[in-house]
Amino acid sequence: MLLNFSILQAQVLIKVEMDEAVIAARKFPWALQLIANQVSVISAKEIAQANQPNTADLLQNSGQVLVQKSQQGGGSPIMRGFEANKILLVVDGVRMNNAIYRAGHLQNSITINQFSLEKIEIVNGPGSVLYGSDALGGVIHFYTKSPEFSNSKKILVKGNVASRYATTNNEITNQVSLSVANNKWGSYTSYTQSAFGDLRQGANRSAAIGDLGKRNFYQGRINGKDTMLVNDNPNIQKGSAYQQYDLIQKVVWKQNKNVSHVVNFQLSNSTNVPRYDRLTETNSAGVFKSAEWYYGPQNRLLLSYQAQLKQGKFYDQGNITLSHQAIQESRHNRGWNKTNLNHRIENVTVNAINLDFEKKYKNRFVRYGLESNFNEVKSTANAENIITGSRSALDTRYPDGGSSTRSHAIYLSEEISFGKLAIYEGVRYTNSQLRATFNDQTFFSFPYKEITQNNQSLVADVSACYRTNNNWKFSFLISSGFRTPNLDDLAKVFESTKGDTIGNSTTIGTLIVPNKDLKPEFAINYEIGLSKKWSVAQFKVNTFFTDLTNAIVTQNSTFNGSALILYGDTLCRVQQNVNAGKAYIYGVSANIEHQLKAGFSFSANVNYTKGMITTNEIASPLDHISPIFGKASLNYDHQNWSASFYTLFNGAKKLKDYNVAGEDNLIYATANGLPAWHTLNLRANYKVNKNIDLQMAIENISDKNYRVFGSGISASGRNVLFAIKGNF
Repeated sequence: MLLNFSILQAQVLIKVEMDEAVIAARKFPWALQLIANQVSVISAKEIAQANQPNTADLLQNSGQVLVQKSQQGGGSPIMRGFEANKILLVVDGVRMNNAIYRAGHLQNSITINQFSLEKIEIVNGPGSVLYGSDALGGVIHFYTKSPEFSNSKKILVKGNVASRYATTNNEITNQVSLSVANNKWGSYTSYTQSAFGDLRQGANRSAAIGDLGKRNFYQGRINGKDTMLVNDNPNIQKGSAYQQYDLIQKVVWKQNKNVSHVVNFQLSNSTNVPRYDRLTETNSAGVFKSAEWYYGPQNRLLLSYQAQLKQGKFYDQGNITLSHQAIQESRHNRGWNKTNLNHRIENVTVNAINLDFEKKYKNRFVRYGLESNFNEVKSTANAENIITGSRSALDTRYPDGGSSTRSHAIYLSEEISFGKLAIYEGVRYTNSQLRATFNDQTFFSFPYKEITQNNQSLVADVSACYRTNNNWKFSFLISSGFRTPNLDDLAKVFESTKGDTIGNSTTIGTLIVPNKDLKPEFAINYEIGLSKKWSVAQFKVNTFFTDLTNAIVTQNSTFNGSALILYGDTLCRVQQNVNAGKAYIYGVSANIEHQLKAGFSFSANVNYTKGMITTNEIASPLDHISPIFGKASLNYDHQNWSASFYTLFNGAKKLKDYNVAGEDNLIYATANGLPAWHTLNLRANYKVNKNIDLQMAIENISDKNYRVFGSGISASGRNVLFAIKGNF
């Protein structure tokens, strides 16, 4: 229906057909119908009904994003052929991507607790004008809950406790939240603790999936010797269990009608998280390559302060955000029958300031802002003898002398309304600096002691939306994005693959070494959108074409003039990340929603992507290109009941479509790639009364065995979920 959409106290009302206002695509609330970008919203209601183990699974369950997993305690979103450090994660206005976000697969999304989320906004396509580096494939913006204020000075106390149990991994999750507020002050607290056992994969295998993922043996140590133990149930993925806890504390003070202050504290931590895919690797003799391989506790701390402003001389609304993040991650591995357990630890601190403002002039909304971001990285390592307990020196993953990155940016954009036509344009300039120092030359005789870089990036967007009287919307968008090489791109030493050791002979592995000459990669995206709304239905379709230049790819190279180098006890072929690629990606996304009778509704979405890269004049499939995927759901919502019967589906990823040199993880697929799959799922929610909610779900009803593209662990088999939530 027609709604009056108002940006705060601005006196101009823009009448549009709209479902809701979104923030991520403009940094301030803006009508979805006035935005050319493809934007998806996962609402608080949808988050509660989905009730997934973690935020990565929540994204996968939406059907809008494909999520790769190397272990149960992980989840790396894939958007429009981009993954990991080419997708920007943002929480409450603070960018999560840091100097060591890698090009392969990331598990950082699970450090955002789904129970504390108010909503998630997913903006597809380059978002660099507003957000800077890394937003090539899109932006995933997580918004956490805030206290619920009362209408007077009287204190309003609200909260809930919730528990859930899932059979596929014997998960037990408990959560408690508390909101205490009057009309001026408010506090919101949420704490969640989860324990996940070893994940059971599906028992029903197709001929195409074969024995992929069967865990016939697992690692053990008996009488001081590494031993391959027989797994009584090969569908139990031994070595995938972990635990996690999350805490958020938010305090809000409404100083007056034009000024509010928000202090936001977030902490996420876990136990050790086994790197399941590496634990399943065997040599040509069928013997495990690793006796131990795990990530240390994933520790993320965020402390931010935000001043929310209204009605200033140079702005109608504005946000000033100061943030501090402390992240610790570590890798621990020991080769089969080796005595040294290698420990590599990274500590990253990130300090940032963001200034974002919006001002209306006649029929224009002008937005402008500044951003400064400071990363400091300390990398340490040691080797522990598991027999004697002694420790010895070990090469660090990143430069041992310390590393830092700096970025400073300014952006300007405007939105102009001409009745049914809305035009948007924006530009951003960014200066990025990097410094990395190599002190210890014991393990590698680097030809340089220090790497420094200073890069300039200029990007721009322009788009137009036209709305007709009968609720058609046509949109066109040209957007550009960039990604400045970070520490992980150009200064890490990383063993990509291990060789086999059979007797006294060793086959060749690969080793990625630093490249001080990397330059930023750039993308230009062209997009056309079409949508139509009726009284009980709507559909949307977006087509895009993205041209990527200076693409960073991994190639064979030399180090100190040699193509081979001994890394530990493995002879490795030297590789480097280089700007040697030119790529293109195109695709289409479609969504339909229909309100049926008697409380029923139907929704479906589908996403198709295709990408190629040209390196040294040779064309090959681009990595991270997901097969066609989506979701279709029949929903019921009436009085105290809500239910959903839905299917998640993926097309096949054929062998010819894999990038064998990239991060597609062909070694964790079948000899022909990965077959198509779909799951059938049923979930129901019942509100007993205003204080008690019950939920039950059966996921993967047919107990199908399947694996999501790029993953090194098989997906969950049939899962029965029970959950209860009490409100007070």
